Amino acid sequence: MREWLYKSLLNGVFSRGCGWIPYKTGVRKISNVVREHKLKDFPADELFKIYRDHPLRFYEIHTAHLNEFDKEIVFHMIYDELPNIRENDIDHIHPVNILRSYRYDEYEINRVGNYQLLDNVTNRFVKSGKPLIQWIKNDVSDKDAYLRRHLIPADETLWEASNYRDFLKAREELIVSKIKERLSL
Repeated sequence: MREWLYKSLLNGVFSRGCGWIPYKTGVRKISNVVREHKLKDFPADELFKIYRDHPLRFYEIHTAHLNEFDKEIVFHMIYDELPNIRENDIDHIHPVNILRSYRYDEYEINRVGNYQLLDNVTNRFVKSGKPLIQWIKNDVSDKDAYLRRHLIPADETLWEASNYRDFLKAREELIVSKIKERLSL
């Protein structure tokens, strides 16, 4: 049931614009399957089949699909808690202006793999657009805890903007691994 719920939330099957009217079509179809399995094992596979048979946007947990998922649910799974977006900024790990100077395109820059949650003060006044390597080496007091919390690859060569694509690939793999771990897949 946990896997079904999180995969459904990640894919936004209960949100507008997902490919059906969630409170009508979605709930009705899901309820029909659940009703047929009363007092039996939870019908996750049958529910996933509904998604696939209906023209829903539904992706498996994989790095290629990470940016298609509901960002708030992804942050919830990265940070082991429901993030309070009002108290935190969604921050680019590698700053936008630096990545643009290396001619990375907007699609590469604005990916889940380049986002972290930082408290407002840290993001706006302490980090404030510093290169990742400079930020970690000079301003992060507990480097290991920071890397673990934000799923930042430990390989320091990836902290250089010139190695951004490799950083992104490594971090997206860490995020997917964390999501799968949370789902016990």
